[in-house]
Amino acid sequence: MTYNTAGALSLATSAYYLKGSFNGWGTTDAFSKTDNADVITITKALPAGSYEFKVHNAGTDSWYGKDDTTISDETNRLTVTRTGGNMTLAATGGVYEFKYEISTNKLSIYSAENNAMDQMPTGEDSCYIIGDADDSGDLTILDATAIQRVLADYAVKSFNEKAACVTGEDLSILDATMIQRYLADYATPYHIGDYAK
Repeated sequence: MTYNTAGALSLATSAYYLKGSFNGWGTTDAFSKTDNADVITITKALPAGSYEFKVHNAGTDSWYGKDDTTISDETNRLTVTRTGGNMTLAATGGVYEFKYEISTNKLSIYSAENNAMDQMPTGEDSCYIIGDADDSGDLTILDATAIQRVLADYAVKSFNEKAACVTGEDLSILDATMIQRYLADYATPYHIGDYAK
């Protein structure tokens, strides 16, 4: 694995692979780096079927999975561990994006149909992620911070109030708290991380 002087992954190819029954557990499916040094992705076309898989860090020869987990087409920020078993993707067929957050070991899988929201125009009727207050297209602690800043009458670069109001009520500190709970893998009664229109 190659690092730059700041300790972040360099622009070289990622040492992480998506390995599973769909590729003979081989190294044909390397994750690609994104603008966020902590997030890597791979897009893969799969016919309908059931596939066992894991994330493999070839740099440390570490395998990441989750015992007794079957995913039906999509999952959002599933925590995987080194000691976890094989995961199963029950694919209905199509193109899937696998997104892995290195520092938190969170795996998300999206089908191409839901990723079509990335090409949708912005505006009042466009899709958004519930909780994505800063309208970045991803859920991070910065979304809770954006809510706090708006509530304190500080300026924010971009703000999506519909996405920020996760409780369905008027914007409040409870919305920021629920996003923080979601990011820390605590249960919430809201649909944070889901797509909405």
